[in-house]
Amino acid sequence: MSEPDRIVTDPLFVGMTRPPMMMGVTFSFFIINMTATAVLFLATNSFLALLAGLPIHGAGMLACSKEPRIFASEDSSPSSQL
Repeated sequence: MSEPDRIVTDPLFVGMTRPPMMMGVTFSFFIINMTATAVLFLATNSFLALLAGLPIHGAGMLACSKEPRIFASEDSSPSSQL
């Protein structure tokens, strides 16, 4: 009897498949968070409003650590580019 056929696998460098990130979140999330925080700062004229971006950024970092493409649109998925 011969050995069962094995699936041939190649090692994959995960860093090559991730979207570009800045400070732990995707660029699009970073820009949206920065814009929303700046608008809040301009609307309130208070530097304390800048602190509102920290928990939002933390939530985005947590989400991106589990799934890097969580904030990506449907069109930017790798399978749609084939």
